[in-house]
Amino acid sequence: MNKIKNLFSILLIAFVLSSCGNDKNNNSNFLPPLDIEIPAELAGNKEIVGLLEASEDACNEFSNNIETLIVKNKDIWNKTNEELSMMEQITLAKTMAQFALNSSKMIPVMEKLNNLEGQDFFDDLNEEQIQAFQNISKVFTKRLDEINAKYEKLAK
Repeated sequence: MNKIKNLFSILLIAFVLSSCGNDKNNNSNFLPPLDIEIPAELAGNKEIVGLLEASEDACNEFSNNIETLIVKNKDIWNKTNEELSMMEQITLAKTMAQFALNSSKMIPVMEKLNNLEGQDFFDDLNEEQIQAFQNISKVFTKRLDEINAKYEKLAK
């Protein structure tokens, strides 16, 4: 019962702390923001342009959030739960809660992308438009690879 009370207390404190401030760390060591240039082939399609702009914002936000999560907690990543002090547990819970809240732009973008896959959306695009869309998709994948490469050593 005490463990449940402790866990509840930690989560409550983390929620309160995450509500009190908005840590937007623009660390100079973070990856630079993506700046997607909309290819001429896609510029006329408002739906795709809107999706790409929303994806760019969401990807930049996610990139900053994941880097903030990693940088702020670099000293505790390699500790087991048993090795974490109560303050470290609270800090980690707060940071994870902020990460989840701050990454909210990703949800509607991912839903939109999933909805597009279920439609015949790409059937209306010509080969050049599809290629341009795929090239932009590679930029997003590259950003995830950059994050993985930059912080790979923390997982070891």
